[in-house]
Amino acid sequence: MILADILDAVPVITTATDIHETFSADTYAIENRLTIKNKDGIKKVSVKALEEKKVTLSIKDYPPKDPVDVIVADETDAAYSLLLSPKPYTVGMGMKKNKDRASVEAFVTETLQENGIAWQDVYAVCTIDAKEDEPAIKALRDRHRIPVLSFDAALLQKAEGTFTSSAFVQDTVGVDNVCERAAVLGAGAGAELILQKTSRDGMTIAIAKRCGMSRSSM
Repeated sequence: MILADILDAVPVITTATDIHETFSADTYAIENRLTIKNKDGIKKVSVKALEEKKVTLSIKDYPPKDPVDVIVADETDAAYSLLLSPKPYTVGMGMKKNKDRASVEAFVTETLQENGIAWQDVYAVCTIDAKEDEPAIKALRDRHRIPVLSFDAALLQKAEGTFTSSAFVQDTVGVDNVCERAAVLGAGAGAELILQKTSRDGMTIAIAKRCGMSRSSM
């Protein structure tokens, strides 16, 4: 509405589920940080919702006996129209101040591809609080619609695991490693560091897998 006022335009909502204020599978996925595994299923579920029919949803811990409309699971043998999966990975990042956005985007994208990970399976970009407002970090957040999780040095220091230590990083930000520690903290308890610190031109990246998540492929 604000943009419409500025442009002196009439706002028009084109998504049928928004217009009718009914269940929207893609909105549900975004709000709950889930990956849509079969986009053709969105139409099936939306049509049912627009017809004011009951939309059924199940999660993997309670496998349905009968076919369901939407199921949330890593993998399943259940019959469903739409499969939504939790995003398995966190990307930890460190970088020099004001790094070029295109360089950071290319570095992260290439690293993900080399490890068989799609952007849609990234749960969060994680870093130290001093870097959360870096333009390149914000650009990743906005372009890929992924939240940024930031931690102060004291909290990063408490991350559990064996990390690549750097005296320079310790002297600069107060903790010996940013990317690995941030990735693990962002992934939560029981996280597995699947890619240790990788560096390029003043940027560092590490990848962690959240506990209980099966490894996805692109």
